[in-house]
Amino acid sequence: MFPPDSPPAQPDPTVQPATAQPTTEPPLALVHLGSRRWVLEPGQTVSFGRGSPCDIRLAHDPVDEHVSRRAGVVEHQGEDLVVRNESTSRRLIFKPARGAERVLRPGEAIACLPHREFLVAIDGRGGSHYVIQVSAPTIG
Repeated sequence: MFPPDSPPAQPDPTVQPATAQPTTEPPLALVHLGSRRWVLEPGQTVSFGRGSPCDIRLAHDPVDEHVSRRAGVVEHQGEDLVVRNESTSRRLIFKPARGAERVLRPGEAIACLPHREFLVAIDGRGGSHYVIQVSAPTIG
């Protein structure tokens, strides 16, 4: 029993009320090239190509001029990812883990849902390809 002049009990700040909503993390996308990895949060983009301003540089050592300086971007648009071909003359190939691949001509873009895992292939010299792997398990 508490003395009559004691203050009322205060709620424990570490206990969440029953109506509290769980905190949700923003959906993330992972972009891989070999052992390197980039994490994309909503609103972020990652660019790829041969040129030095690209986030993901490929085909630059040795130089493969069949790959555009800025081949494309992967953009995280909230609940979806968009792959955009930013080359003026070269194609990209969108290869979902399941389903048919799609050729993206210069200037074309594709929204990726329902595909949560896919590859983006960039044509190189002599039939070679440079492949970027994208996975977005929490999107959609």
